[in-house]
Amino acid sequence: MKKFWCTLLIVTILFPSFLSIIHAADRIKIVDGVINFITESQKAATNIKYRTTGFMIHREPRCEPGKAQCDPRSKGPVGIIDRLEQVDEKDLGNGVLRTKFKVPEEVASKALGEAGLEEIREGDTIYISSIFDVLHWGIPTGVRYYDLQGIKKAETWANDREFGQFYDIQVKYSSFFPSYSIIKLSNGSEINRKKIENQSLPIHLNWPVGSTISHTFEKEIDHNGKKYKIYKSYIQGARKPNEQRFQQDGDPDTNPKLTQRNYTVSLGGTNVVAVYKEFGGPPPNPNPDPDPKPDPNGRCTTPTRGTPIEAKTMVPKVSAKILADNRGNERFDVSRGIPTSEALYANAVALNYLFQNKFVPMSGICTYEVPVTKTFTKTWTESTKGPDGKTNSEEMEEEETVSETITVKRPYSYWVIDNLEVYKIRQAELRNVALPNSSVTLEPTGYTPPDFEVARNGGVAGEPHPRSITLPPQTVGKNLPTYSGAFKSAAEQAIGKVKVRNDSLIFKGNTVMNGDVTDERGPTPGSIPLPFLINENVLYKDRQLIESHKANAKDVSSTGTIYYDLLPNNINGGSDRQFPINGMNTITIHTPVLLYAMASDDREHNQKTKPNLNRSSFILDRPFTVYMPTTGKHLDIPGYGERDFQKYFRSKEVKFPFDAYSADRSQFFPKRTWISIPVSQERADFSLPVWVDEGDYTIEFRSTAENAPSDVAAQRNANLDLAHHRAADMIPIEVIGRLYDFKITDISDFNWGATSSAISVAFKRKAGV
Repeated sequence: MKKFWCTLLIVTILFPSFLSIIHAADRIKIVDGVINFITESQKAATNIKYRTTGFMIHREPRCEPGKAQCDPRSKGPVGIIDRLEQVDEKDLGNGVLRTKFKVPEEVASKALGEAGLEEIREGDTIYISSIFDVLHWGIPTGVRYYDLQGIKKAETWANDREFGQFYDIQVKYSSFFPSYSIIKLSNGSEINRKKIENQSLPIHLNWPVGSTISHTFEKEIDHNGKKYKIYKSYIQGARKPNEQRFQQDGDPDTNPKLTQRNYTVSLGGTNVVAVYKEFGGPPPNPNPDPDPKPDPNGRCTTPTRGTPIEAKTMVPKVSAKILADNRGNERFDVSRGIPTSEALYANAVALNYLFQNKFVPMSGICTYEVPVTKTFTKTWTESTKGPDGKTNSEEMEEEETVSETITVKRPYSYWVIDNLEVYKIRQAELRNVALPNSSVTLEPTGYTPPDFEVARNGGVAGEPHPRSITLPPQTVGKNLPTYSGAFKSAAEQAIGKVKVRNDSLIFKGNTVMNGDVTDERGPTPGSIPLPFLINENVLYKDRQLIESHKANAKDVSSTGTIYYDLLPNNINGGSDRQFPINGMNTITIHTPVLLYAMASDDREHNQKTKPNLNRSSFILDRPFTVYMPTTGKHLDIPGYGERDFQKYFRSKEVKFPFDAYSADRSQFFPKRTWISIPVSQERADFSLPVWVDEGDYTIEFRSTAENAPSDVAAQRNANLDLAHHRAADMIPIEVIGRLYDFKITDISDFNWGATSSAISVAFKRKAGV
């Protein structure tokens, strides 16, 4: 049974009330299994809250003591965990909800690899930092916050000091992984896989990460009635099925490292692989002569090169885009405008691999000299006259052996790999000022490089063995018959065809060049399968925050580069490649801010006989109110329109051309002084001092976007022109005095009848009316 490593992480999702805080650093343990963590959340006092949505893993602490900012990504590689699975939820009462989550092992291991922790050992210390997002009325905003200041400033929290505990959480790492011994044949087929058990831990048969394993392979094995001999072995990470590290080649009798392998268990587990070829065949030669001499005794000519077969796909057909989150439901049209504090996603698509090859036919002639021998018995009759004059006949017989060396020629041809280059995707880099640090690196996810096996064994694999031929004796007449044709035919029949083999290439399980031994002619090779475009999730990264300090800019150009790495086992050349990504979309950064200001009109206390209806009435020694809403109409483009733009405000200010007090008269504001109003506060109340002169005035208002530079310019009501980072407004008002507390204190004519009655009048006066 496969075992996984586990982190038990108990944290509390904090809300603005900051109740019942459980300190994360005190509740973390690592045991065998998957990553588990628990959140306990208290009902928020408002409809805005935040939650932990992932973690960053890193080798060393990233936060400096006493520093207000902490961004783990800024000081080295981090592994990102953003896949969380809820497994349980329980209501603890009093508004507290406990939720259990887990992180799958493959996600956790990938994150450790991204953090440069592939060679992590049992007991090593790692550090974990949290990733947050914010919810409005239970709906995520879609922005992820990785740094301390980012989450602190995301909203106006009741207490932002507790966020620091969720960075640089120190954990002791403990994990156990399996190791397998794998046996393959030279054609790429796997014939045996066996788990190497850890006998030192009888209960736990996996190996502590970083521990050392020694494993011995057999020099020779039997499979399906045939004998095979080891010629290659290597180490392979379980998470990287195409990896071949620390490869050993050759003959096990001269290279003992072929069979005796020592290695350490790395993240996810480690396999040790041995490759065998059929016993008695020529051993694979990693660096053969490109023009092999097939016959050391000179019977065969040096092969000549024929017309090659060439193919290549070395143009990646790459395209990329940087658009607004979320993909498929983009809120903003980035070519027309997207604010800071919003997020982008980066996406690239390209061919899943590149290749080029040249297959060359090699041909020649093998010549064999075959001695052919045959004995002829010649018979004839000779007549002679005897002494008596009679003719006598005598049967004559004579043996004659003849020999002739017959020249027999045998053609041969085979195919060799003159050039082979196969490239896998390493990563894509997209660049735009709007991205964090102006660029983003997309590393492949769910991507498998092409797997291929190559052997350079092409050449003459075997020749017929010439021998002397003795033909059956033959009785003939006195004269020998013509025998050359028979000798030649006998020699031709006695010499078979030359055995040849091609180089071998198996690509993604398909035989492109067949390396089996054949008579006279190696089969014509096929073609490497054409690559296809990767899916949109392979090179993809979302939640790329447009940082709040980046000024407005129109049509910011995007550039990119995709990188391909040359895979091992290439032949005659090749190096890592990179290609520009052309035709990418532009991005317009435009952080909206608006200001449609209003002021109170104290008409009820305006004692003028003819009030000015074009100006608001401000009455001496009376309260007044100004309104600076963050809601209103902006550009008529996606994501803008009419809505609340408070998120993008840095500040709101008002300036009076006269002295003023706060509503409770606890604070005095001298005239012509900019007064800050909290961004989240729509109205501000003031009081008008009695000494202000009556007359017409204009109140000035301004709202500044969060990304405003030092030399900020303003536009009336809304910064529709992105050259402006501030919205301004003005309101005309009239300051008016008044009479009040009118009293008659004395009458000299009590009958009110005197024409010259003396009346004493006492009243309070606010300037003249």
